[in-house]
Amino acid sequence: MPMNEFGEIVRPETISTMSSQSPQNNNNDNNKNYKGIIVILVLVIVGMSLYNYYGSKNAGRSQAQNANESIQYEDVQEVDDYTETENYTSADRTDTPTLTQTLTSTPIPTPTPTPFWGVWCYASRDENEAQKVADGLISIGIEGRVFLSSEWSNLNQENWYCASASIYPTESEAERVLSVVQDAGYTDAYIKYSGSYIG
Repeated sequence: MPMNEFGEIVRPETISTMSSQSPQNNNNDNNKNYKGIIVILVLVIVGMSLYNYYGSKNAGRSQAQNANESIQYEDVQEVDDYTETENYTSADRTDTPTLTQTLTSTPIPTPTPTPFWGVWCYASRDENEAQKVADGLISIGIEGRVFLSSEWSNLNQENWYCASASIYPTESEAERVLSVVQDAGYTDAYIKYSGSYIG
């Protein structure tokens, strides 16, 4: 039995009507077929791309899981060896590197704070009180920060918690902010250089 382009069986009486169609209709049908094929190809390519992308992520996870499982197995094996051997010492197992032998770490140096100009607004022996003032500065759009005065060479060497309206590399930059801070209600605010950090 003859079939049409959709794979349907065609009765003989309809064949004559199909063959009498104009070439323009055949071109439209061909265009529809090509569009359908293109859509299918695009979907296949997108699907393959997504599979490759997510499949590679899952493959990486499974490799990591396998590595963890093998490490756990080795740990269990070492425990089993220990229980079976009476006088076991770490010197007996020099052939198997331990985690501490294979990983060496170099500590990252903590950067020393840089000296700065502060717009000092408040000082207290109570850190929480100084932090409340710093939070108030934040509420008006200025970065409020709290410093312990005894950690800076040019500030009071007794332990005072000082709230500053941010920090500035130059005195002139601090002066520009001073009037804004004073207008916001911190009328006793002043500018002072911190000196070097002495911790």
